[in-house]
Parts: sequence; structure tokens; C-alpha cells
Amino acid sequence: MAAVPHRRLEQLRLPAAESELRGRQQADYAREAIAQIALPKDKGVLPVWRERGWLEPHVVAILDITGKPWKQVVISNGSARSMNECRRRGSIVDVTTVPTRFHGVVLAQEVLDEIEPWRLHPLPELLPVGRTHVWSNDAPAVDLSVLAVSKELR
Repeated sequence: MAAVPHRRLEQLRLPAAESELRGRQQADYAREAIAQIALPKDKGVLPVWRERGWLEPHVVAILDITGKPWKQVVISNGSARSMNECRRRGSIVDVTTVPTRFHGVVLAQEVLDEIEPWRLHPLPELLPVGRTHVWSNDAPAVDLSVLAVSKELR
């Protein structure tokens, strides 16, 4: 097999820079939201957060994608419909519940930071949903509960 130049391999392996930036911005926003939620008397809570159910407990799960050598981190509101969608994509290998969607966004980013060297970016035809939250099966295992507690997200 021909060697793939390092620069091209990095392009294939990682999400586009814009996707990475967007993910980091979402995690930063979520961290700020967590701080606002902690203010007394709901002072920092935006009404839209409550309307969208973002202040309710959410589930963060790691899926073993069916038929692919990949894992994926997903955030779910925990409803039967949402969890069935997760199971349709793959088997759940780890799951934890966090206080809000914002905690879930931060935890998902922490997972991605932990497994950075093993991250992949599959083509949309191979994985239409959550392509930027995927890594190779040969990455070290991530324990969501331990990570959530160590990052003070639970």
C-alpha cells in the first residue's frame, strides 16, 4: 500500500477546523450556562433553556457503531424515542446521566479531548449523524461516570 502523507492523513482523521471550532464554542457556551444556572433564584437562566428542556437531566452515552470499527459519544434527552435512535445506530457501551444538556455538551467535549489521537471523521454516507464525535475502537476506554465526576459535571 502507498504511504499517505502525514498532512493528508490528519485531514482525513480529524473533523474540519470549522467543526472543531464550533464544538469548542458550544462547550464554552455550555460552561458559561452552567455558571449562570448556579446563580441564586434562577437569575442566570434564560427562558428558552427551560422551553427547550435543556435544564432537565440528559443522558450521555458511548455507542459502539453497528458494522463499523468506531465509537461515538451522543447526548440525549433520555426519552424512549431518543434512546431507541441511539440503539438503532449501535450498542450502548457506557451511559451516564448529567443534570442538564449543558453538562452533557461539556462532558461530550471532555470525552473527545481524552481520545483525541484516535478521532475520526467518517464520510456522511458512512455515518450521517454525529460524524465529529467519532473515534476508533482501539482507543482506551472512557468511563463516563468517572470523567463526569472528575470534571465536576455530576
